[in-house]
Amino acid sequence: MLVLTPVCAPSLLEGPVPLRTPADLINHHLIHECESMRWRRWLEQEGVLDTTPKSSTTLDDCTLIMREVINGAGIALADTMMAQDLLQQGKLVTPFSARHTYPAGIYLHQRRSIGNKPGTGLFQDWLLAEIADHKRTMGIG
Repeated sequence: MLVLTPVCAPSLLEGPVPLRTPADLINHHLIHECESMRWRRWLEQEGVLDTTPKSSTTLDDCTLIMREVINGAGIALADTMMAQDLLQQGKLVTPFSARHTYPAGIYLHQRRSIGNKPGTGLFQDWLLAEIADHKRTMGIG
């Protein structure tokens, strides 16, 4: 499961259109990753009935999305793992504390033929430790 939360540039919080409640998000430019269902679902989970934003963009590259958000182009719904470093660096902020899960994930898949090669177990252990550290840092249960 992905844990999603809106992220934006700090300058957007001081802009002319307030961000006091999740309903205020629809008055901003929302940036979608590949499709709009994630935003629609997140807004509905926050009780927002009109989920049609004033304007929006759909992009397929999460790195490009983060760059656009950092530059103040809009607000994205980001996986906390993808945004953690940018949030800690202060390049992004979360206007609201609400986070919701989305039925998608990141998977580690390996061919059976490399399962016993040196380093495979070390990599898997490192990856799982990174995920556990992320959950602790972001306060995810």
